[in-house]
Amino acid sequence: MLEPKNANARIDMAVCYYNMQQFDKAESEILTALKYSPNHQTGFLNLGVIYLAKQIWKNQKNGSRKQLN
Repeated sequence: MLEPKNANARIDMAVCYYNMQQFDKAESEILTALKYSPNHQTGFLNLGVIYLAKQIWKNQKNGSRKQLN
């Protein structure tokens, strides 16, 4: 069982969700982890990766060919 206040465990879970392309669940886990550990650098890094992936996924889903700058 996931320890609710364990930021590292939540970030690991977020990575699993990310790898399954479940970006909303990954984002939620990271945000919860950051609530318990607000200075967690890996959490912020992973959150940025998730936001980038969500934007790319959204663009591909909509058929957009716009490049990200």
